[in-house]
Amino acid sequence: MKKLSLIFGLIGLSFFVFGAEALARPTMAVSGFGGGNFQLTDTFPDLDIGGGGGIAFDYRFNQHWAIATSLSVFTHDGEGASRGDTGMLLLSVPNIDLKFYFFGSEHRIDPYATAGIGINVLTGGSRGDNSGGAGMGAQVGVGSDFYLTNWFSLGFLAQLHTVGLIRDNSQSSALIFLRTTGNFAFHFK
Repeated sequence: MKKLSLIFGLIGLSFFVFGAEALARPTMAVSGFGGGNFQLTDTFPDLDIGGGGGIAFDYRFNQHWAIATSLSVFTHDGEGASRGDTGMLLLSVPNIDLKFYFFGSEHRIDPYATAGIGINVLTGGSRGDNSGGAGMGAQVGVGSDFYLTNWFSLGFLAQLHTVGLIRDNSQSSALIFLRTTGNFAFHFK
């Protein structure tokens, strides 16, 4: 939690440092993305590498700052202690991120850092052993947009996600995973 507070503090400080230079260029974007989740801890449920995707909506209110919301679905099977448990879905409904773009003017390559929170739901798998649940999570990451035209871009994003999962019978666990995605976006100025 201290690291997350530090990240938000640095983003806030950057807002004041770069805010005077930020040019008004409000844009909206709609994007689709796909990729994978890689669980970094052995908790219950123990999830294998899962694939999926979703949609995102961004509002960039100046050269440095944007807010984004995304909805996603990733499918997982169990491994380790959860081996044989198949068909679990990890839903992010929604994730909300604050993005900080490093460049102060338009570039074809536009890298950014992101931090946010979200609501996550893990559906139970095929075994019915209380693997599903819901909870809040947080994420931090880095990515970049690559503009092919003024209105279309391709990009990538790597985020560290944490989810505090509350399961049936008041049991809980923490999911920590790395999500890597590629995306395409349509920008409206």
